[in-house]
Amino acid sequence: MPRVVRARNIHVFSGEEEIAGFYQHGNVSKRFFRAWLDHGWHFSTGDGQASDWALLPRRSENTNVQSSELVCVASVAEHDETMGEDAMMPYGTFDVVDRPTMGPVTHAKTNKVYHRRTMSFNLSETGRRGPNFTSRIRERDQRCLVSGVTAQSKGGWEEFHACHIFARAHLDLWRAKRFASLVTDTGPSQGDAKIDSVQNGLLLLAHHHAAFDAHRFAVDVDRGYEIFDFTRDGERHGRRLLLDHLGGDDASVRPLDALLREHFWQAVLANVRDASEIYEDDGDDDWTNPDGLRMDNAALHSTDSGRQRLELELGNRLNHLVS
Repeated sequence: MPRVVRARNIHVFSGEEEIAGFYQHGNVSKRFFRAWLDHGWHFSTGDGQASDWALLPRRSENTNVQSSELVCVASVAEHDETMGEDAMMPYGTFDVVDRPTMGPVTHAKTNKVYHRRTMSFNLSETGRRGPNFTSRIRERDQRCLVSGVTAQSKGGWEEFHACHIFARAHLDLWRAKRFASLVTDTGPSQGDAKIDSVQNGLLLLAHHHAAFDAHRFAVDVDRGYEIFDFTRDGERHGRRLLLDHLGGDDASVRPLDALLREHFWQAVLANVRDASEIYEDDGDDDWTNPDGLRMDNAALHSTDSGRQRLELELGNRLNHLVS
């Protein structure tokens, strides 16, 4: 099976298992990283009680551990001033330990589930006349909301995609989370579920769209729409989503914070939880190729990943008929 190694300069172990990590570009604090770990993992002591856990830098010498060495302390009230949790999370390899005993912990995943997605092209506009998702997104944004590159500077729309923030392939989850109730957009061609509202869309250059759908980067709404890029090169890291063209009078067409926040935490699960080295089920199962789904390709259906892709691709192509 093909091997994929996620770029990381921070690695977290529980026992001998790598359970988390990410590529630190310099602006993620210990406090934020602790929140990411809590999103993906429960830590407990040997008797099953919740652990007052912390991270201990791994070292080769077997020397006495000092409490001052600990980072990402779980008990917030006690460590605010003494542990420097708003400082940058340092690079390196760390072990999760139970703070009172300095011993190992037991780890288990939280109930947060990562929902993989494919490239979400808008198929609902086929054969329709008048405004639709793509044309409305173009009219609203006029430029890539990550790079600021305008359609005018490119001489047309060919390099731009109208991207769904929440993938249409997961229409069932959209309904379960009742996101339609947050949509205030009154424009046309949204469907009954409103998943094709412009409030669920961004105009992006094609390569940014591919990276957004793959959760290579995400927008942290709660830090001023700052972009966190989980890749090593960090092309988009530290930028802000360009929403300055949408003022108070445009609230009904502004991208919804709840959807961007959902995408961000999905990106945390995709990039931070589990080991840095992962294996794809089959090289022929290319999630990045929107034209790669072939019903006669047995490789696509012989693995769990392949069957999941088939379900998502069919959802992406057919959900516009029932949304």
